[in-house]
Amino acid sequence: MSKLTIPIPDLRFENTFRRSLRSYASKTGKSSVQTTQSEKLQPVGPITPGVVIYAIIKDQILMQFLQGFGTAVFFMLLAPYGKYMVNSGRRWGMFARSRLVGFFKGFGNTGGRAYRPSFSI
Repeated sequence: MSKLTIPIPDLRFENTFRRSLRSYASKTGKSSVQTTQSEKLQPVGPITPGVVIYAIIKDQILMQFLQGFGTAVFFMLLAPYGKYMVNSGRRWGMFARSRLVGFFKGFGNTGGRAYRPSFSI
């Protein structure tokens, strides 16, 4: 039997970082032509240390901070609605319990005693 090899895609950080470096370098002005097998001809400027520092600060520091800040604000705005849902569920549960306890009061042998549930809120 021949050994079947399945190509595994490269999902590491390097390809994404290189792609962002190329896009930032193309915005700097000077252009040269770079070709690879998977990409068409596209102008790419020189990748200078300034471009690398800009990419690291923007992609790894600033964007992470903004995404975390946005998520925190979203959950802070969602908190009052969550409290409302908890209180609404508590009220509905108390209503359902009062109806069901009254309904099931007549079932079973209680021996003439009043029904008292074994749980309390």
